[in-house]
Amino acid sequence: MSLPITLSNIRSLSTKEAQIELLLSGLNKGQREAVLVGEGPCAVIAGAGSGKTTVLTRRTCLMLHQGIPATQLLLVTFTNKGAGEIVERLQVMVGEEAQHIAAGTFHSLIFRHILKANVEHPYLLGTNLNMAECTILDETEAKSIFEEAIKSLDEQSQGVIEEHGFDKVIQGEMAAARARGLTPEMYGREKIGYGDVNDVLYRLTVDVWNHYSALCRAANGIDFDDIMVTALALMKKDPAVGQALSQKFRYIMLDEYQDTNPVQDAIIDEIAKHHRNLFVVGDEKQSIYGFRGSDISIILGFTKRYKEAKLVELDFNYRSTAPILEAANCVAKNMHSTQRVTDGQLQKGKVYTGNPAKVSIVEFKTAQEEAEVLAQAIKRDMARGVKGKDIAVLYRKRASKVLIEAELVKQGIDYQIVGDVGFYQRAEVKNGIALLRMTFRPWDHMAILRVLQNTSFGVSDASAKKAIAKEKITAHAYLTSLASKTRGTKGLLSAVAQKVAPLLESMKLIRQLVACNEDAEYIHQSTLRLWDVYMGSKLKKAAEKDKGAVDEAVESRMGNVKMLFNRFFDELKKGRQPEDILDELSLLIDRKQKTERELEKMVILATLHASKGLEFPHVYLPAMDEDNTPGLGGERDPTFEEVEEERRLTYVGITRAMVKLGISYSKYKVKFGKGTHTKASPFIRELSRGTNNPVFKYPGQSLSGPSR
Repeated sequence: MSLPITLSNIRSLSTKEAQIELLLSGLNKGQREAVLVGEGPCAVIAGAGSGKTTVLTRRTCLMLHQGIPATQLLLVTFTNKGAGEIVERLQVMVGEEAQHIAAGTFHSLIFRHILKANVEHPYLLGTNLNMAECTILDETEAKSIFEEAIKSLDEQSQGVIEEHGFDKVIQGEMAAARARGLTPEMYGREKIGYGDVNDVLYRLTVDVWNHYSALCRAANGIDFDDIMVTALALMKKDPAVGQALSQKFRYIMLDEYQDTNPVQDAIIDEIAKHHRNLFVVGDEKQSIYGFRGSDISIILGFTKRYKEAKLVELDFNYRSTAPILEAANCVAKNMHSTQRVTDGQLQKGKVYTGNPAKVSIVEFKTAQEEAEVLAQAIKRDMARGVKGKDIAVLYRKRASKVLIEAELVKQGIDYQIVGDVGFYQRAEVKNGIALLRMTFRPWDHMAILRVLQNTSFGVSDASAKKAIAKEKITAHAYLTSLASKTRGTKGLLSAVAQKVAPLLESMKLIRQLVACNEDAEYIHQSTLRLWDVYMGSKLKKAAEKDKGAVDEAVESRMGNVKMLFNRFFDELKKGRQPEDILDELSLLIDRKQKTERELEKMVILATLHASKGLEFPHVYLPAMDEDNTPGLGGERDPTFEEVEEERRLTYVGITRAMVKLGISYSKYKVKFGKGTHTKASPFIRELSRGTNNPVFKYPGQSLSGPSR
């Protein structure tokens, strides 16, 4: 019996050869080559299901075994989920040393190691942001400030924005520009004054952007995009910042490299250029986030920027059966050569017993019929013993799931929607985080306004904003002034003061208890009482808007708040500082809130974009028609780059499947209230011509395929 692959077991072996052999055991040729890469730049092109996380964790283990300190390793991912998976594996493999590796998302690592680490830097001080007390704005807070920025413009500008619906367009312009590391001034110099028909839009974008930035500064807040732009500007202004980071982090590993945008790439290059120890893992065939600013040319041009770079390809797929791989390779070979790093195809690495089911491609007369048959197929899968969590329905556009959801409900099939409102995006959870932020960060402007928005003691967030702007004071100073307000000749506290003063005093007491290391459970219960007194009534009013019983809705929402506080105080009990926990909560995205038993029974519904990085034994790809899939149904013809990205998105959908894959489309559907005729996506037509998989024409209503 072979030893488990852990750092302690590796070190226990007497010879170097035995140690390395244990570390590399079970790896194929490409994986071994990647793990053994030492100094210098390297790009690992990791196909779908090829074991890239295994490569990253084993290489990290090897570096630690070779004596490289854990504190010199920087491991960057794109999602909290990805970071969590890697850290969990490393904890098992290398033990306590995993705690000293800087592993996390771009935003969390850059905020912590660049902005928070340089709070006294003259450049950051000049931005009017106090980085020591700066708050990360979540999407809702950022949207609120953006809307406020538009309202702060003159009436004529507001009228133009409203008339032409420019608000979302301006948001898109700002996001695209900041993904490239641009400031409003840089954007203006690049766009304005060249006779472009969109010149008015560009000028309005600069105006809104400047007002937005000023409002963020006034709230001492920074949004996700601005974290990156500010960090890059600092590093460009002072190259010593990047040099110091390169000395701290001698080895950089970057996952999902195909999703990198220019500002992220520039930041990493500013660090890596001093030692060139940059190890990137990605797959250009899975680059599907161009709409968010990711740039496929970054992974395609890696070996041009790092001419001495080593290129390693992982082409063994440990996920899917042969028919599914055949379909994936068919889509891949039709990708344009300039959009590829390598021309290799996925090879089968996992062996399934029995005869694997062929991929089904089914045409239906109507979208309604497609939804009905899909739900029936899922019900048959589950009757054969397949768990709900092992079945996924992946769609290009959210509108495609409406009929499918209705049929699942009708047939009594439980489901969950990935990418829908997540736990940390729920109103009551955000309110709980705001209360914690206000308690432990009395300077937190946005948190105080959110708390005021959701309490009932006579102080609105609107009146607070007016007073703050007029008197040029902080939100906390405004509340402090209210807490001492008196009425009448006897000097009694006003009704508002009688509510505000105990709130501020209670929060101050909680901070003091934490500073004195008092019992965390007592502080936990005190914070819950604070919530009940000041925010409980508004929670009940919000719950009354839910469908169903009010009591159940209140209980559900309060349960979410308790889960949040449990997490916060559990971390506090471990010795962590409130500041660090709050930073982490601000960066968190969707998390599971159901029990494992409940989740096992629930079929997964997700967009193709949200399915990235996931895998399921059974996958259904409905609504794969020409209108949905490549976006050909719009008012303009798509660009070459857009079509190629849609092709890659189809590839991602196919490669999520492990055992069975059912693809379908309908010839008739209702769109914007009107019936419309369509046909199969061109990618599906390529697929049916280029593989041995059968094409079932109507009335062949088989989405499950033969049982295995």
